[in-house]
Amino acid sequence: MSHLKTHCTLIEEKGLTDPPVFPTGLRALTDRIHPLGLGNVHRQYLLIRTLSKRLLELHMKREEEKEKIEKIVEVLSEKLYYHQYQISRHEAKEIIGLNILYPSEKIEQLMWKLYGDYKEALLLGEEFDFNLFLGNRESSDFPLDIGITESSNLTHSFIYYVNAKRKKRGTNESDVNVKKAGREKLEPR
Repeated sequence: MSHLKTHCTLIEEKGLTDPPVFPTGLRALTDRIHPLGLGNVHRQYLLIRTLSKRLLELHMKREEEKEKIEKIVEVLSEKLYYHQYQISRHEAKEIIGLNILYPSEKIEQLMWKLYGDYKEALLLGEEFDFNLFLGNRESSDFPLDIGITESSNLTHSFIYYVNAKRKKRGTNESDVNVKKAGREKLEPR
């Protein structure tokens, strides 16, 4: 949705909104993307807004903070133009309006330790190469942890069970098929 919105914003910013000109800009988009695809993008956009609102309502007073919830949803779904944009605590609290606490030094150290554990378990920051999993084999089945959810008494991992098959020896090219995906309870360490 962000690409579609950016395209329409660009049309507006370049002054192409006059009735005789706007259809040309819109046609440039619909010539490249099927109208059903555009409809699907719009449905995804609406779903993201709905889920964001529902999640915020779990932690905020629905009626008392209705305007604040709408502002947060708008900022997160429309104003940040890059999915990997990292929001600082200051920006989350002061600009977006999220309820952010600044932890004590002890808690912050524990948070960094927890991040280190996740980083190690999920191979964050490392170049991903299926050849490392394949070793000398031409193909293999293995699990890939892609997310971890923890509460005070439970830990779950979202896992893809994949089959990787080397395309060409000496390259990073592999055919990968996801055989199964799901959330699984992890046993305490």
